[in-house]
Amino acid sequence: MAHTESSHDIYARINLRFEYLNFKMKRSFMDMKDIFNRRQRFSLRKYSIGVCSVLLGTALFAAGSQTVLADEVENPADSSSDVISSEATSDKEIALSKPVTGESSAPTSYNVAAVVQPSVATDSQHEGDKEAGKEATAEPTETGSREATGTSGFRNSGEVASRVVSNWNGFVSALNDNSIQNITISGNVVATGDNGNTDNGRANSVDRTVAINSQGRNVVIQGRNDQASLDLLSNSLKFTGSSAWNLVFKNLQLATGNSKGAVDLSSTTGANTVTFENVKSQGSSLYGGGGNTDVIVKGETSSTVSDSYRSANGQTQYVQRNVGSAGHSVLRREANIHDAKSVTVADGASLTLNRSSQGDGINLAGGSTVRVNDGASLTINMNTDNGTESARYHNAGIFMEHGGTVVTGKDSKLTLNTSIGQAISLGMGRPADGLTHLDRWGGYGTGNAFRRNGKSSLTIGEHASFNFTGRDGLVFGNNATFTTGENSRVRFENKGRGTAIDFGENSRVVFGKKSTNTFHSVGKGPKSGGGPSGSYNAYNYIGLNENGSILVDDYATFRVQMDNRGANPWDDVINLDSKHGWKDQPLFQANKGSIVDVRDDNTDYYAELISVPLGASTNVVFQFNNPLYVSFMRYTNSEGRSAGEITGKLPFGIAQGNNPEQIGHGNILYISNGSRESGNHIEFNGPTGTRVNRGAGTYTVYSLNRDGRDVVSKNRMSSVWTDIQGGGMSIAGFKPGGKPEINPSSSTSVQTGSSSGGVLATDKTYGIDPVTANRQNIWVSNGTSINPHATHTNTIRYVYEDGSPVLDANGKPKVVVQTSDWKRLLEVAIDQDQFKKVLKSSSVANGDEFLAAYGKTEYIVRDIDGDGIGDTGWQLAGTTNSKATYDTVVSPEVEGYKAEILSTNVPGLAVGTKASRVTVTFNPANIKDDVVVTQGGRRTVSETYWRNIVDNVQLTNYETVVVYKQDKQKASVKYVNVTSNIELAKDEMEGRGGALIEYSTADRISAYKKAGYRLLEDGFTNAADKHYDTNVSVDQEFVVTLEERIEPVTPQDPKPVPGIPVTPEDPASWPKEVKDMKELERTATQTIRFREEESGKEVFKTIIRKVTFERTAYVNLVTGHIDYSNWRIGKVVNEEGPVQPVGNSSSEVSRPHAVAPKPSVRSLKANAHSVAPSSAPTASKLEVSEVVATPAPEKASVSPKVVSPTPTTVVKPTETKAVESPAPLVPSESPAVEKRTVVGPSRKAPVTANKHVYVAKPVLTRGRSSRRPPKV
Repeated sequence: MAHTESSHDIYARINLRFEYLNFKMKRSFMDMKDIFNRRQRFSLRKYSIGVCSVLLGTALFAAGSQTVLADEVENPADSSSDVISSEATSDKEIALSKPVTGESSAPTSYNVAAVVQPSVATDSQHEGDKEAGKEATAEPTETGSREATGTSGFRNSGEVASRVVSNWNGFVSALNDNSIQNITISGNVVATGDNGNTDNGRANSVDRTVAINSQGRNVVIQGRNDQASLDLLSNSLKFTGSSAWNLVFKNLQLATGNSKGAVDLSSTTGANTVTFENVKSQGSSLYGGGGNTDVIVKGETSSTVSDSYRSANGQTQYVQRNVGSAGHSVLRREANIHDAKSVTVADGASLTLNRSSQGDGINLAGGSTVRVNDGASLTINMNTDNGTESARYHNAGIFMEHGGTVVTGKDSKLTLNTSIGQAISLGMGRPADGLTHLDRWGGYGTGNAFRRNGKSSLTIGEHASFNFTGRDGLVFGNNATFTTGENSRVRFENKGRGTAIDFGENSRVVFGKKSTNTFHSVGKGPKSGGGPSGSYNAYNYIGLNENGSILVDDYATFRVQMDNRGANPWDDVINLDSKHGWKDQPLFQANKGSIVDVRDDNTDYYAELISVPLGASTNVVFQFNNPLYVSFMRYTNSEGRSAGEITGKLPFGIAQGNNPEQIGHGNILYISNGSRESGNHIEFNGPTGTRVNRGAGTYTVYSLNRDGRDVVSKNRMSSVWTDIQGGGMSIAGFKPGGKPEINPSSSTSVQTGSSSGGVLATDKTYGIDPVTANRQNIWVSNGTSINPHATHTNTIRYVYEDGSPVLDANGKPKVVVQTSDWKRLLEVAIDQDQFKKVLKSSSVANGDEFLAAYGKTEYIVRDIDGDGIGDTGWQLAGTTNSKATYDTVVSPEVEGYKAEILSTNVPGLAVGTKASRVTVTFNPANIKDDVVVTQGGRRTVSETYWRNIVDNVQLTNYETVVVYKQDKQKASVKYVNVTSNIELAKDEMEGRGGALIEYSTADRISAYKKAGYRLLEDGFTNAADKHYDTNVSVDQEFVVTLEERIEPVTPQDPKPVPGIPVTPEDPASWPKEVKDMKELERTATQTIRFREEESGKEVFKTIIRKVTFERTAYVNLVTGHIDYSNWRIGKVVNEEGPVQPVGNSSSEVSRPHAVAPKPSVRSLKANAHSVAPSSAPTASKLEVSEVVATPAPEKASVSPKVVSPTPTTVVKPTETKAVESPAPLVPSESPAVEKRTVVGPSRKAPVTANKHVYVAKPVLTRGRSSRRPPKV
C-alpha cells in the first residue's frame, strides 16, 4: 500500500512546493535565457487520490517555458522511452527499466491520443502488466534528464530530442511528441492488436491506419543496429496537417502489409520528403502514402513485395490487395513505390526493388520523375517466382500512365529485369489483364487508343549503363524521347514476342555520341507461340509513329539482331510510321564515324529492316553522313548465315502479284511513297558533304543477292565495289522500271576469294540495290574520320602521417578529382591496294565474311576533306573540363598541421615540397596511345584500335598524396640575467599549431633561485596563451627575466657562512667569498675640552665620545663579488653625559639634556679633539658652530674663551635629532680624526643616565634592522 496523508497535509506539502517554484521563477526572471535552459526538479509522491496530478498540471502551465520534471513518477504503460536532449543520436547505453503492455484487439482505425496520455498514478498493477514488465528491454539514455511521456506543448527552442523505443506504443508515442526528432528502434518493434489480415488474403481484407496527430517536422527513425526492425503488420502511419514532414528511415528492417506502405501522407498539404537510407523493406510497398511527397533513397536500400511475409511476431502477415478496379486482377499488390511525386536514388546510392507479386515496381502519377543520380544504381526485378498469370504481361518496372521522366546520371546503372512484363511504360494506358503476349499487337491494338499526350522521356547519362532483360522494353505514348548519353552503354535482351521501343507520334530516339547501343531479340514471332507478332501498322521491334525519328550520333554504335523469328509477316524491324506531310529532317540519320548494323532472320519477305510502310509522306530521307560503316542483313541469323527459304504474301486487299516476288529480292529498306516527285531517297554522304556535294567521298559497297544455288549465281551473288561515290539515291530508282542512281554506273566489282568480280554496280540482278534486290548490303566509307578521346584525371588525396585519411565536412575522406577531356580527330582513308589484296585472298560469301576482310584492311592517316589537316593531335575537347592547367587546389587547413607532398607521379611536383596549394598542368605530349602506328614513314590506324573500336584512350592519370604533418611550430623559453644582460639558457620546443605547449619553468626557476637569482618576470607561466601558434614563419619566444641577488650585510647581521642559507627559508646560500669579508665596524674615541680662549682655563668638563664607524657589505649571491659602502658614523656615545659647566651641581648634571637658561647662553668657538685608536676609521671633521652651555652661576663674571685643539667641532649642547641623510665617511685603513661640520644633532639619542647615543636611521633587510647606504 502506498503511504497516505490527510488532505490538509497534502495541500500543505504541495503549496510549499509551488511557493518554492514561484520563488525560483521570480529569482531568475531577469535572466530569461536561464529560465529557458533551467529545469526544476521536485519529488512527487504517489497518493491514493488524484488531486495531486491535477495540481501538477496547473503548476506545469504556470511555469511557462520552464521544464518541470518529477523524479518519482510511475511510467505509464506506453512509456517505453526516455527523452534525450542532444545534437545527435548516440549509441551510449544506460539501462532503464520500462514496462511493456501486452497486445490487445484494436479497431480498424484508432486515435493514439489516448495511448500517450499518462495514467493516474496508482500502486496497483495488473498481473498481465507485471508479466509484461518482466520482458521489458533495458533502454539507453544519453543524459540523465527525463520527462513524463505524452504529447507536450512545451518545447525548448534549439533542442534535438531523441527517444529510444522498444515497443509499439512507445514508438507511436514518440511520433506524437512534437519535441521528438530522433527515434531509435531497439530490437523488434511490432504493431499491437489484431494484425487485421489473418483472412488468408481474401479480397475484403482492409488496410488499417494509425493516426499521428503531431505537427509536421523532421524525424529520423533509425535502427540501433542492423537487426533492429519495425513491423507495422496491416497498419500504416497516417500523418496529417499543413506542416511539411521530413521523415528519414535509416539502418532499419521495415515490414508492412498495408498497401500504402509504412507511411500515409495523403492527408497532408505540405511538401513532404521521405528518405530511406540503408533500409530493407518487405511485405508491401516501400512507399505509397501519396501527398506532395518526394521519395529519396540513400545507402543500400531494397524493397521486396510479396503476397505475404513472416512477421517478427511469428505469424504470417498477408499483404493487402486494395489496388484493383474492374477488369484488373484482384491478386495484384501495390507497386514497391507508388503515389509519390518523385523518386530519387541519391548519388552513389543503390535501390533494388524485388517483387514476386503481381503489380509494378514503381507506379507514379503523370508528370512524375524517377532519378538515378551520378554513380547510383536502380535495379528492378519483376516476377521473381516466374508466374504466368495473364495480368503480369502488363506489369511494368516503371509505370506512369500520363507521361513522366526517367533520368539517370553520370556513371549510373539502370537494370530492369521485368520477366514477361514491360521495362518502362510512360504515357500509355494499360491493356486489360486478359490480353497477353499472344495478342499480335501486345494488347495495344493498331491505333492510338492507349497512347497519352503527356511528355515521356528516358535519358541515360554519360558513361552510364542501361541493361534490360524481359519481354517488352520501352512502351511510351506520344511526344516521347529516348536519349543515351555520351559514352553510355545500352543493352536490350528481349525474350519472346515483345518490343524494344514502341513510341507514339512526335517522338525521337537519339543514340548519343560514342555510345554503344545493342538490341537483341530472341523469339519475336510465331516460334514463341501463337501467330505473328507485330505488323506494318503496330508493335514492331522498334517503332515510332508519325514524325518519329532516330539519330545515331557521331561515332555511336547501333546494333540490332533479331533471332528465332521464323516467318513473321509484315513485322518490320524498325518501323517509322510517318504517313503524312513533308518531313523537314531525316527519319533515320547516322552521323560521321558511326556504326549501324541491323540484321534479321525473319524469312518473310514483307518485313523490312527500316520501313516507312504506309501513307504518302514526302521528303522522307534515310541519311548516312560519312559513317564508319552501315550494314543491313536480311534473312540472316546471328552467325551471318541464311535463315532459310524466303516466304511471304502481301496483306489482304493488296494485289498479290508474285508472292513472294522473285526469290533474289531482299527488300531491306522501304518507303511507301516511291514516286520520284516525293523526293524520298537514301543518302550516303562523304566526309564533307550532304547531297549537294555528291563527289565528296567514295564507298566500298558489298552486296549479297539470290541464294547461290547455281554456279553462275554463286560466282556473282556476293560482290564488292571499291569506288562508289556518295550521294543521294532516289527510292524511285530502285522501283520496277527505275534507274538506280549508282555512280559511277560503270563501276565493276573487284575479285575476292568467292567471286571473280566484274559485276556492274547497276546490274538489276547482282548489282547494288539496298531497297528491293539485295539480301545483304554494307557500305564502308573509304575516307572517314575517327575521333578518339581521352579523359585525364588529377586526383589529390589527403592523409595524416599514420595513413588515416583527412576527412571532409561530411566525415568522408577528402579527395579532390580534377578532369580534363581531350580529343583527337584523324582523317583516315582505306589503303585500297592493300584492301584489294586482302579481298582477293579472303572468302567473301556473306556479309560477316566481308566485315572480317574489312577488319584486316589498313586506314592511312591523311587529309581527305581538303583542309590540309589529317591529324589534329590531342586537343582539349571544349567541354566543361577543358583546362590543361588544372585549377589550383587549396589544401584544407588543419589546425596544427602543415601539408606537403608525400607521393606523386606529376612531372615537376617534388616529394616533400609544401602543399598548401597544388597546381598541376597536363601536357598532351604525355599521352601515349595505340591509335596510330608509324612504320617506314607510313602512318596507319592500329590493329588494336580496329579490333576493339574503342575510342576512349586510357591515360596515365596523375595522383598526388598530400600528407599532413604536425607543423612542428617552434617555441622557446629564454632565461635572461638582466643584471649582466646575458642569456642564461634557452629551451626550445616543437609541436603542432594550436596544441598546448607542454612546458614548465618551475624547475629552472627553482635552480636559478638556488644559484642566487631573483625572479623578476615569468613570461611563460604568466602568458595569456601558451599554445603553439600557426605561423610557420615566426618562432614564438617567451622570456623569463632574473636578476643577480645582491644581499646587504651589516655589522648587526650574523656573519655569513659559506654554504649556509641566507635565511632559513631562503633557497640561496652564501657564496664561498664571504669567508674573506672585510670588517664592517670600527670604533674611535673623541675627546672635547672646553677652555677659555685667553686663559686656557677649562670652562666645561671634557667630553669623551665613543664614535663607532660602520659600513655595509653587498654580497652578490651569484658571482660572490662583495662591494662595501662608505664608512659612516654608526653611533656616538658620550661617556660623561651632556656637556656641563665646570663646578655645576650634581642636581643639574643629573638632568639629561639640560639646557642653560637663555640669559646665560653665549656663543663660543671650541675645538673638539678626537682621540682615536690607530685602528679606528678616519673621523669626520667636526666643526662646532655653536656651543650652548649650561649657564654659569651669576657670580661668574668672566666670559670664558674656549680654546680647543684642531680639529675642532662646534657643538650645540641641546636635545639632538638624527640627521636624515648624513654625508658618508670614507674610512681609510689607517684612520685619523677628521673634522665634520655639524649643523645640528643627527638624531635624538636614547636617554640614559650617563650616555648619549646617536644612531643612524634603521633600514629593514632580511627581517633585521640594518643601515642601507644609497645604491652602489
